[in-house]
Amino acid sequence: MIVHRDFPLDKVKRIIVKLEPSGRIYIIFVIDYEFKALPFTGKVVAIDVGIEKLVTTSDGQYFPNLKPFERALTKVRELHRSLSRKRFLSHNWFKAKVKLARAYEHYYFQ
Repeated sequence: MIVHRDFPLDKVKRIIVKLEPSGRIYIIFVIDYEFKALPFTGKVVAIDVGIEKLVTTSDGQYFPNLKPFERALTKVRELHRSLSRKRFLSHNWFKAKVKLARAYEHYYFQ
């Protein structure tokens, strides 16, 4: 089990158990949490949209291009074609369906 952060158990309002099509099980804890307001800084940031780097800000931060997303989407397309070639409800069809679900999870959670 992977725990992403510690939280007080007395603040838990709801627990959701989610079964994904890939077979993975997620347990989601909804907690009561108070957010602290961020102070107003009054700073202005310029944004430049480019080709090599997706976004560059005037602060010097940059966000990389979406090539990993494109590769993952190509894998999803290949697995869709593979699934369409399988006989419906056969053992290999179920295996291909699980592979496709895992590829979608990889794409969504990047």
